[in-house]
Amino acid sequence: MMINFSKEEEKMMDLVHPWMQENLQKHRPELSPEAPEDIRKMYDKLIKIFDKKYGNY
Repeated sequence: MMINFSKEEEKMMDLVHPWMQENLQKHRPELSPEAPEDIRKMYDKLIKIFDKKYGNY
């Protein structure tokens, strides 16, 4: 089954090496409590994209 990604999702995936995508999706490292809110939002968005890509949703 082919999964369709939006242009924004594809652009974000291009920023992260495929090995790191899978690693992030599997292990979900915690962000530092001092991480800015915009970084937290982007991280959450990336995790959702990788969940979709690697079938863990």
